[in-house]
Amino acid sequence: PNGVNQLSTDHAEGAGNLKAKMKYWLWHLTSPTPGACDCGLAVSGQVKFPLQRHDHGLTSGHNDYSGLIHLGVPFASNSGVWATAGFTKLGPNETFAGWPRREWLQMYDLSLNLGLSGHLGLILQARAESPMFNKEYLSFNYTATDEQGQLEERVASAWNSMVEWRGSESIGVRWAWGKGSQINFLFIEDWGIGTEDQANDGLYINNAPDFQFLTQWHFVF
Repeated sequence: PNGVNQLSTDHAEGAGNLKAKMKYWLWHLTSPTPGACDCGLAVSGQVKFPLQRHDHGLTSGHNDYSGLIHLGVPFASNSGVWATAGFTKLGPNETFAGWPRREWLQMYDLSLNLGLSGHLGLILQARAESPMFNKEYLSFNYTATDEQGQLEERVASAWNSMVEWRGSESIGVRWAWGKGSQINFLFIEDWGIGTEDQANDGLYINNAPDFQFLTQWHFVF
């Protein structure tokens, strides 16, 4: 704020946080194929621990706490569908001190694993997340004077992703082996519900980030 950089470096690197999670199964359903769907009804708690100081740029420097509920159902022999709802209590963040930051966030996720064989599967996912900041207490400082230019500034700055509900969809493949170990390759594209980019198609682009490639490893032993 006021021209003073809140970060000690412009080249952050290393690990910012560590997450610990505990899940309790109220009702457990498993697919005939190991790892295709660890399903049923479960609740879980998660804590994010910082591994660096906040001024290094990769962490808030404080703990975040989450509670989640999961519901999944296997079908066929290699497939499953599951939904997750999560609520997170954010810890302090000195970088945004004085900003109208929301302390409670929501997340809703729907995942589908379509098994093409005992090893290969197609993954489809959709996720929605609540905004981090309270829009009614913020304003945008435009450099453009025309409406289209101001629209492009909001999209390019990721303003929409900070003050509006945002979402993403994922498509990818999984390869499973053994007792359920697997590796997933995902392509993720972001979006939001509404017409914040005034394209009038029910979805808007928030450019935060535009797209991602994600690799996940899951080992069962």
